[in-house]
Amino acid sequence: MKTPINKDNIESFAATNEYLIKGAPRGVALEFHGLGDGNRMIKETNGLGRYLAERGILYVIPYYGPWSWMNDKAV
Repeated sequence: MKTPINKDNIESFAATNEYLIKGAPRGVALEFHGLGDGNRMIKETNGLGRYLAERGILYVIPYYGPWSWMNDKAV
């Protein structure tokens, strides 16, 4: 059985700015990186993530680089 992704475990699957948003999100912005510089786990929210959080937008960057391709939960 695959683990459902939810608010309690999303940090295992994606970087988000959810901790900066006050109240319920008004929308969602997804960023999909290529296999170049974007291929890394993100430790803190970037400027765009902070900008979107101020406007109530959830910013999500999924972890799906080569290091996760053999990870059943990531797939």
